Amino acid sequence: MQRLGDAVRFFVGAVLVLLVTTAAGLGGAVAGAKGTERVLGVLGLGVLLHLLSGVLLLRLLYRRREYPWRRAIPIALGWTAVVTAAALATFWPQPPVAPPTLLDRGAPFARVRLPTGSEIAFAQIGDATLRPRIVFLHGGPGGFVRASDVELARSLAASGFSVVLYDQAGGGASAPLPVRDYTVARHVADLEALRAHLGDERVALVGQSWGARLAYEYFVAHPERVTRMVLLSPGPLRAAHASFDVSRAGGRGPSFPPYVLLAFVLFQLSPESALDYMPRDELDAYAASQLEAASRRAVCRSTLDRLRPFEPTRGADAYGMIAIRTQIGNADAPAPPANVRVPSVVLRGECDYLVRAAAQDYADVIGARVVDVPGVGHQLWFPELAPIVARIVEALREGAPPPPQVPAPAR
Repeated sequence: MQRLGDAVRFFVGAVLVLLVTTAAGLGGAVAGAKGTERVLGVLGLGVLLHLLSGVLLLRLLYRRREYPWRRAIPIALGWTAVVTAAALATFWPQPPVAPPTLLDRGAPFARVRLPTGSEIAFAQIGDATLRPRIVFLHGGPGGFVRASDVELARSLAASGFSVVLYDQAGGGASAPLPVRDYTVARHVADLEALRAHLGDERVALVGQSWGARLAYEYFVAHPERVTRMVLLSPGPLRAAHASFDVSRAGGRGPSFPPYVLLAFVLFQLSPESALDYMPRDELDAYAASQLEAASRRAVCRSTLDRLRPFEPTRGADAYGMIAIRTQIGNADAPAPPANVRVPSVVLRGECDYLVRAAAQDYADVIGARVVDVPGVGHQLWFPELAPIVARIVEALREGAPPPPQVPAPAR
């Protein structure tokens, strides 16, 4: 019975040491992240508190003479060394090789420094004298204009529209921002500054995913500057509707190993500590390696054969994505101005991994008409889409209702 009692006491003690030292180590790491920009400070304080808590707990658990300080210290030191080695093996960044260049997207991009301080790359497609101009807002956040976006713009231009596409700050060929400067308000200000640079009194907005949320945010801030909106698979306006349903999608999407998740956690505590732990170019390289998985999730499982061969490319802005997703994930979008409406249509693919409630929010808030598109997912791109979007934009311009449904893409 004595041996059994000793064994139980040893087991209980070991569990307590594990729990208390882990909690102390994590607490020290959190305190270090808030107090220093250097990740070594974060690690050092976490390890120190892990060790001290282990020594003290061992002395409290085992007060007999055979467990003096000179035995408690090496035991706690060994346990701390094991935990530290395991943590380093799990969380040490192992970034993939970064793609060397940003792939050609089929259009020349010019770069302009806006009054906001952002350096934005944009492309003009079609006759620049036509008004009102369409501004295309790509998805993300942290994304960039893709070749398929340029193809959509060219098809819209062939239907008689002037289209501007631009890489949002940090993405594609646009310059990155200091990590604390990535906010929804900054993206809205950049769009307003770009509109002024183009010399347009009012613009039509076509937004994809996060770009649709950005279009809404811009409308809320500058309703007098928007003529109409076409929102493609829009990002949620409410945090409660930010859930995913990949049951019909072509894949589950990107995966996040422990070191990427740790960068995300550190960013919530101190963006500078996150940058010290994993520099921008390394996290961007990882984001680039996940673009193919993201593309597969954005189509229907039944249409994976239509997905174009993937070519790795630079352009994703991972810290810009984390910053904006943190902001919009913690609060709902602002309410629109009272008694102000702009003709709007939402196109949503039947296999979209964003829940339908996310699209319905736009109908409830701004009176947008939700039109389902069979046979496609979150990425509403297929050759037949451009003329459909062109007809919807034209119908909205003339005050006509949008089509009640959109035909499925040809196979």
